[in-house]
Amino acid sequence: GDIDWFNAKRQLLGVVMHQGGRLDVQVARFLINPAGEEATLEKVFEAGSKYDLTKVLFWEPRRVFRRRQAMAVEDAQGDPELQQALLKVIRAKGSASLDELKAALEEVGTKADEGAIYAAAQVIPELFFMPDQVFLRHVALGIIAEDPLAEELAEEVDEEEELMREAL
Repeated sequence: GDIDWFNAKRQLLGVVMHQGGRLDVQVARFLINPAGEEATLEKVFEAGSKYDLTKVLFWEPRRVFRRRQAMAVEDAQGDPELQQALLKVIRAKGSASLDELKAALEEVGTKADEGAIYAAAQVIPELFFMPDQVFLRHVALGIIAEDPLAEELAEEVDEEEELMREAL
């Protein structure tokens, strides 16, 4: 009932705050579980649902963002060509879903399945993609830069594409 959701919500928010603003998705699911079958992590991130916590929490398991500041990384891992292609798309758009990334890569002749994109997006220092973590919204917004990089946009976007974007 409602009291179960209230308690689960209180515990979820308390644990996220206690963990420095981020929490493993599996732990979040475990904390929500006592609120009943209807209360799922997906419902917590469904705007307008009775469990909606999107004003406070952030979880984007299908969207890649550009970081305000690149992570420090010791050794580059993975396919450098795929990583450069992903970086180019995110720099131009600011953020993109996994499906949008796959389509954009195909347009430039880079073939990659979702698994490869999923893995690559997590190791590129300039990108933010942490599908296994729930964040306090203000913590996540401090990490990500949703705006495209202006100098990249000026080179990449032609007028026809700009008109298409405005129409959307």
